[in-house]
Amino acid sequence: MSFDPDVYTITIRKENIDDEVYFVGRVAEFPNISAFENSHEEALEIIRGSLTTVARHAQETGRPLPQPEPANEEASGRITLRMPKGTHAKVNQRALFDDTSATQLINTAIACYLGEASALDTVYQKIVTTVQQGLQDQQRIHLQHITRLTTRVGQPDDQRREFSNVFSTFSTHVSH
Repeated sequence: MSFDPDVYTITIRKENIDDEVYFVGRVAEFPNISAFENSHEEALEIIRGSLTTVARHAQETGRPLPQPEPANEEASGRITLRMPKGTHAKVNQRALFDDTSATQLINTAIACYLGEASALDTVYQKIVTTVQQGLQDQQRIHLQHITRLTTRVGQPDDQRREFSNVFSTFSTHVSH
C-alpha cells in the first residue's frame, strides 16, 4: 500500500493546556485524530502514524478515506463578509468603543478564534492600559475634588496634605 499521510492538512501548534506546554497535532480532514506531545517531531510522528493506521484499516474494510483538502495558496487577504444588521451594528459599536476600525476588530476576533496568541496579547495589553489610564484619571479627578472641598472647609495645609496622602495610599491599593 502506497499511502502518503502528508497529503492531508496536518497542523502542529504549541499550546498551553492546564499550565503545561504541549505540541498539539491535528488533521483537518480527520477531526478525531489528535496528538499531545512534548515536541513538534513527536506530535508529527504520532499524527502520521495514526493516519497510516486509519488508511490501512480503511483498505482492509473497503471504506473510503476522505479526500485531502485542496491547497489554497492564493489567499489574497481580502474577503467579503455578510452578517446580520444587528451583528454589524454591534461590531461597529464595539469598534468605536475600542477606538479601532470594524475591520481591525473582526481581524482580531478571527485571530483569537484561530488561536493566534499575539492577537490576544495585544487585546489584553490594550485593556490593561485603558483600565490603568482610567484609574489614574479618576484618582486625579478625586484629588482635585478633595482639594477643592478641603480648601472650602478651611482646613490648614498640613491637614489637607495628610488627607491627600491617605487618599493616594487608598487609591494605590484599590488600583492593584
